[in-house]
This record gives sequence, C-alpha cells and structure tokens, in this order.
Amino acid sequence: MLHLKRLALAILLHPLLFPSQAVPRYYRPEDWVTFTDFRYISGVASDLTHVYLATNGGIARFDRLTRRWDLPLTTGDGLPEIPTRVVAPDAARRALWALTPQDLTKYDFGLERWTSFATLDGTPAGAVEAVGIGSQFIYARAGSSTF
Repeated sequence: MLHLKRLALAILLHPLLFPSQAVPRYYRPEDWVTFTDFRYISGVASDLTHVYLATNGGIARFDRLTRRWDLPLTTGDGLPEIPTRVVAPDAARRALWALTPQDLTKYDFGLERWTSFATLDGTPAGAVEAVGIGSQFIYARAGSSTF
C-alpha cells in the first residue's frame, strides 16, 4: 500500500519536478492574449469582414460585421517581431500578410500559424516596402524591384 501511495505522489508531483515536460510548447490563441500599445498605426487594410491595422505592437483587428474588436495578433501569437509596417489580407488563401522590420510573414487563419520569409529572390524581406495580393500571386515591392 505504501508503494502505491508513493507512486501516486510521484505521478502528481512529476509536472512540478519536471516542468519542461509538463507545460505544452504551444497553446490555443484564445488561451493567452497580449495587449500592448497599438497607438502608432503604420498601415491599414481591409477585406469583406475585417479591418486590419499594422501597429507598433502587432496587428489590431476590427470585425466589420459585429462592429467589435477581435483579439490582436502579437508576438504572443507567433508574430515574429514588431512593429508591423504593412498588412495585406489574402481572402483567396485565408491568410494575412504582414511586413516586419526583418521578415515578410503570413498568418494562416486555418492553421493559426505564422510563416516567415527572410528573403525574396535573394532580396532581404526587410527591404520590402509594399505587398499586393493578386488572385494567383503575391506581389512585393522593394525599391524599384517587384517580386
């Protein structure tokens, strides 16, 4: 009986003794929300349902249908870095593209995951100034070059 009690106690204390194994690396977006300073807006874009604001704290989202603010997208959600300079919604791919100082990033609404692109045809993504969404292609402008 004493062995069973020790085993039960060890099972209960295991997460406390070995926290790296007990705490999941990822969480659902609604479990953790980071609210930060969204005062400085560098870009605005919209689609049929939302208005997106590129800010110094991440991406603020306003739902046009419910007329309410959605949870923001910040580094806590996987956005690689802040500030965001440009946002571009991509309805065909159910994605949102954003420019940060070093990356062009894509947020996939279906997977709730960010993907970063550090270079575009050898050009650093930090040099990209504008992003455009076409039906088949994503366009990016860096200086006089268009990708």
